[in-house]
Amino acid sequence: MCASRPAGKNVGGRVAPAANVSRGAKRVAFGLRTHLSNRRLSPRLKDVGRMSMNHLDDLLKRNQQLAAQQNAAGTLVASLSRALPAVKAIIVGCADMRVDPAYVLGIKPGEAVVIRNIGGRITPGLLEQLGMLGRIGEVAGAIAGGGGEFHIIVLQHTDCGITRLPGDPAMLAHYFQIPEGQLKAKAITDPRAAVAVDVASLRAIPALPGAWLVSGLVYDVATGLVEVVVPAAPIRTAKPLEQLAEHDGRTL
Repeated sequence: MCASRPAGKNVGGRVAPAANVSRGAKRVAFGLRTHLSNRRLSPRLKDVGRMSMNHLDDLLKRNQQLAAQQNAAGTLVASLSRALPAVKAIIVGCADMRVDPAYVLGIKPGEAVVIRNIGGRITPGLLEQLGMLGRIGEVAGAIAGGGGEFHIIVLQHTDCGITRLPGDPAMLAHYFQIPEGQLKAKAITDPRAAVAVDVASLRAIPALPGAWLVSGLVYDVATGLVEVVVPAAPIRTAKPLEQLAEHDGRTL
């Protein structure tokens, strides 16, 4: 859906090589083992399987109801090429269950592409996903937003889980694919500073269309309100003719 293919080094930042996948899997396993070992097992643990199946049944029933409503209203869009022009934004948000952009921002179906990760941060992995979205748009032969106004929104929030991880510098450094000594610049513990850092990162990516509007928001989980930290503005602003002439060593 991007104008070009901002993957790997072409979109700024390093993408972890495939060899790092196994190391990442080991970190996940270690984190889960640590989490489970620190918990007291509930006496109802034997009922988890049954309870989970009941909850899954509820989810499937909700899907059946939604499908019936969409079919009756004729709102299903079975063609990706037809759906892309209606997309108005890419929203980068946190995986936190309290901060689903569909509810926080009242997004309508098909209105935005939502990418969620830990912290809603701009990481090499997320940039790789943007590159893949760009390629999908190329293959589908459609432009997101139909060539009109288009936003890329970074949405982070207060009380984020990632703010509890300063004591795990190795994990954070691997997540951002940077040396531990550079973690301070990522503003891990301050969502408002972090969203400004990530918007600046997006502005530095030449593969992203300069006309796209980029903004940074912070959702307050205590009030339910969204604060605009970085107002929407074009990713890149055209330089005045005077600046261009000065850069070229000429006068107009």
